[in-house]
Amino acid sequence: MKRCLNSFKYFLINFYEIIFPLLYHIKISPLEIIIRKDNRPYWLKKLVTKIVKIYVRQFLEPQFDYLGKGGAYFKPRYIKVFGGNVSIDDYPTLIGAKDAHIQFTSWDIGEHKGEIKIGKFCLITPGVRIMAAKKISIGRMNKFKEENALMTQAWVMEPKKKVQDIIKELSITDLKIKEFSRIKIGE
Repeated sequence: MKRCLNSFKYFLINFYEIIFPLLYHIKISPLEIIIRKDNRPYWLKKLVTKIVKIYVRQFLEPQFDYLGKGGAYFKPRYIKVFGGNVSIDDYPTLIGAKDAHIQFTSWDIGEHKGEIKIGKFCLITPGVRIMAAKKISIGRMNKFKEENALMTQAWVMEPKKKVQDIIKELSITDLKIKEFSRIKIGE
């Protein structure tokens, strides 16, 4: 068996050395030949897609708290999930590889309640390892929104309170903010 593999390897090397110089004279790059066309029959492509969807639904989805709709999963058997509190929002693209697994790990030991949240339209490539003892959130703009929206900003007079807390303390039923100005102190 080993002898057959070695001879096949030498065949590929010789094939590469003979064919690619010829392609140079035809003005076709080797990359075009490799990527240009998927020669599988259409029915086989559809079958592989259905098998991947079944695998994701049966084996991968139960490991997540939430696995969003409309995802694209390539080689999902190389996607590993350890621990709970791992969720991925809608339309993710996860690409597994035999030599570089995707790994999501959250610790749920004692005071450590790990949580991993990945937002919409995220691409996770081979070899990515995300591990959390507290919380990791990818693809969301929570911090930006909190600092730049009026209601979630810290109140100037009492920085421990937010603007929305001060408005609630006023207890005015029909209070509406029609206009505001932002003043930045310091540089």
